[in-house]
Amino acid sequence: MMMLASLSVFADSYPVASLTSGPDRWQKKRIRVEISNSLLRSPNSIKPESDVQSAIAASFEAWTAATGIEFEYSWSDRSSVSAPGRAGDGLNLITIAATPENMLAIGASSGQVPAQTRVFYGRRGEIAEADIVLNPIQQFSTDGSFGTFDLQSTLTHEIGHLLGLEHSPIVGATMYELQARNGFFGLPGYSKRSLSDDDLSAIRARYSVTPTATVSGRALVDGGRGSGEFAVWAVDQSTGRVVAGRFGHDDGSYAIDGLETGDFEIFAQSCSAENDRGFAGSLGVVQIRQTRAYRLEPRVLRSFRQSIDGVGFNGQFGDLPIVLNPGGSFMMNATGKGLASDSLVISTSTSGIEIGTAGMRLHRLGTSTVIADFSVSVADSTAFGEYVLEAAVSPRERRYFVGALSVESFPNPWTFYDLK
Repeated sequence: MMMLASLSVFADSYPVASLTSGPDRWQKKRIRVEISNSLLRSPNSIKPESDVQSAIAASFEAWTAATGIEFEYSWSDRSSVSAPGRAGDGLNLITIAATPENMLAIGASSGQVPAQTRVFYGRRGEIAEADIVLNPIQQFSTDGSFGTFDLQSTLTHEIGHLLGLEHSPIVGATMYELQARNGFFGLPGYSKRSLSDDDLSAIRARYSVTPTATVSGRALVDGGRGSGEFAVWAVDQSTGRVVAGRFGHDDGSYAIDGLETGDFEIFAQSCSAENDRGFAGSLGVVQIRQTRAYRLEPRVLRSFRQSIDGVGFNGQFGDLPIVLNPGGSFMMNATGKGLASDSLVISTSTSGIEIGTAGMRLHRLGTSTVIADFSVSVADSTAFGEYVLEAAVSPRERRYFVGALSVESFPNPWTFYDLK
């Protein structure tokens, strides 16, 4: 029996408007953070015997390694974040206490979100304070317990917001907007513990960690009109890895910053399709040899009616990364309307991940929706990172699942063996 499920859980931030435009980042290299003792005294919210202190330390260390910013944190009896407004209390706090102030920060979607981050800005637009509230009505753990949120993954994502980062369109990025509970896809939710290439490019650009390049241009649809909400991303042509992704603007303009030297192909895809129509395609190739601004010529992409809804693993579907391991073989699924085995073509952005569709099986749900099963084999030499899965039903009609294939060291035990 095929199980069909989806997950829409957000880990979001609520920025407070600055008085003037500015750098939208911290201006100091050492940030002091108070950790509420509620994280050690909330057995209903954090599974007993969880290694809370190690999860906190590892979350901070991931961003310190990427930015050079040091976090000086101490434990405190403070439990409530600053009240909404233009100015906070000047103290950065991480808490899980179920106080009125904290529940107000979580908002009406408390039944879904694992955490919220509120950011306060100074008069020149610099970040002056950031408070993180872990949702006290959810449950967290550090050992992958089924149905809980991974504490380290949640904190790593929220500390990215604390540093000023917004959400990423790359599914496998730590800063992607969705986080799975442990057990979704039959796997622990450890993926956001480590920073992706996209997270690193975003933080490099924000804090000028190293000299980087920017690629900009315009993605237009059909007769040259603006493209609405869309995502752009860069794929390293030598490895097939997704190295950076950003959201474009309604007029079709985009800019991908934080890029290092190399040869990159730039792609674009609509984020939401009105009346099931969208667009997807390549915007061109750029060869970056210097840390400067590069510009691609405007590219017109034709719209089409979308046929492919999603990809999944173990019969579950959701906009979440599927963890794969070098040397492993796995079974995946694709779903859509009117799919047929003779027209569906599935590929990846790297030669290190091979798609096997010779024995593809189709399952029909209802009158029009079809689920296709296919195999994925990862070469031993495939580097850790995020890769693109592409599903096409014609030369024009395609959908990219950007960063949906996440090759990691966290084990995926659902390896299958072909004994023929």
